[in-house]
Amino acid sequence: MLLWPVLISALNMASGFSEIRTSQDLVQALEKAKKIEEAFEEVLHWRGFLTIQDPETGRLLGRLVRDSENHEHMVDSLIRMVEPLASTRRETQSAPIVIDGDDESQFLRKLLEGEDLAYFMYSTILEAMTHFDSKSLGGERNAAEMRRVLGQLVSAERNHRELVSRLLGARSPPSASGDLN
Repeated sequence: MLLWPVLISALNMASGFSEIRTSQDLVQALEKAKKIEEAFEEVLHWRGFLTIQDPETGRLLGRLVRDSENHEHMVDSLIRMVEPLASTRRETQSAPIVIDGDDESQFLRKLLEGEDLAYFMYSTILEAMTHFDSKSLGGERNAAEMRRVLGQLVSAERNHRELVSRLLGARSPPSASGDLN
């Protein structure tokens, strides 16, 4: 089930974040991150309303939607901090984000892939910032605040991965390996 084509494919993400060297690259990476958060909000919101029956999964989706809204605001603040330092802006390319599945377990596996992507994205941006001169980020105070916010985003996405993994583990059928111990 493809819900609104709103965002960037995982392939574009991997190539887009490996080359963050300038403030312009950083703004573009942050804009991609914002689009991912917007896509998560939309996809999870509609998917939750339309298909999820389990109350625990519904609560998790509600939390992820709220967190994505908050993350979008956090990323906006990061963009505002670094945008004046970027020489020019290019529009980020978009591709659809797809979170679907025939059943709840498949949906949760796709959701986990999305959370992995978000974790990778924020971790990569944070790592790239360690190679920036603080002057190119508006001074040490600005750079420290950006690292703090990105650290919060990395931590939140790590937590999301754990929550979805735990719920997925509770929904997945027992192993076919025959282990009873």
